[in-house]
Amino acid sequence: MNNSSQTVALESPESELVLEANEFLFCCVRGVQCRNDYWMTKFTFAQIETLMQPFFSRPKESAPLSLAQRTLDAKRSKKIARYIINGLSKLEAFYILLPIVITVDIPEWECYDFQAIDLDIPGIEDLGLLSLPNSATFWIPDGQHRAFGSIQAQLEAPGLVANETIGVMLIPDAGGQKRQQIFLDANQFGIKPNKSIISLFDHRDQYSEIARAVLTTVEVFRDRTALEATNIHPKSGDYFTMNSLRESCKLLLIDAEGDLQQEAISFWQSVAENHPHWKLLQTSNDPTLRQRSIGFNALTMCALAIVGQQLRQRQQSGCIANLHRIDWQLTNPDWNSCKLNNRIVKNRGTINTMAAYILNQITS
Repeated sequence: MNNSSQTVALESPESELVLEANEFLFCCVRGVQCRNDYWMTKFTFAQIETLMQPFFSRPKESAPLSLAQRTLDAKRSKKIARYIINGLSKLEAFYILLPIVITVDIPEWECYDFQAIDLDIPGIEDLGLLSLPNSATFWIPDGQHRAFGSIQAQLEAPGLVANETIGVMLIPDAGGQKRQQIFLDANQFGIKPNKSIISLFDHRDQYSEIARAVLTTVEVFRDRTALEATNIHPKSGDYFTMNSLRESCKLLLIDAEGDLQQEAISFWQSVAENHPHWKLLQTSNDPTLRQRSIGFNALTMCALAIVGQQLRQRQQSGCIANLHRIDWQLTNPDWNSCKLNNRIVKNRGTINTMAAYILNQITS
């Protein structure tokens, strides 16, 4: 499907250029990857809506070998649009969209033309004007949800996003021979950040902020918390994970009022001072301690948090001093209710079971 004739105003370093009815014209920087040219440019959200609407209007390919990207998830794009609008609506907010990749399918009898702009400045010889025939067909092998999200933001709040742009990498792809491989290569090496990194980096999330405060204030967590992993290697010197600290802080602060950050710090400091195995960390760096004790498990962190929440509601917070009554060795048969095939299992049921057990032990 070819794009219909249209006129689009674009900016160049010298003057405003107008796209003629028979061509697309872009101000770009030319680059080379694997011996082939590509071009980097930017589109306003309005240009994305105009230029990429034919892509989103195409009927879904029925031939399996013609598929070149995932099926568009409208809900995901709507979340991106809301993310953009929220980022622009609040002074303290922020958003970022990474560049999208667009392949350009040009019929064999047509061609593209790149004219470098001579600014007589060393190092920017590849800045120029890219002319594409109107018969060019655009595809988005990487970034279709970001593109559609920007279109949704443009439709919902055109005034708010009027000056917003998104980076674009244009790749020539005659006959659409590369777009499947481009989609695969652009996505197969990406690694989604795990929950520990999200908890460490997320400055929008209240409980991540609280967990970071606990991490830096309560000594037992310093240098003993895995910041980039959700599972701890047996030979690691870490005893806790950042994601379990954030999750347990959230459970601890259910229905809490006042200074939530101080509430969390005070509770975990009390646990550190009264949990017999946590106290051992002050005098020992025994790497086998975590393997012999259930006291550092993510299940235990969450269970202790629920205990703390219950003690606060009962106005019995001082009972946390009785944690020494419990045998925290993994060999304690009381923990069998938290195991499956002799392995600790963390789910809602085992968290509540362990919390009830701890609560009974320290308040009876």
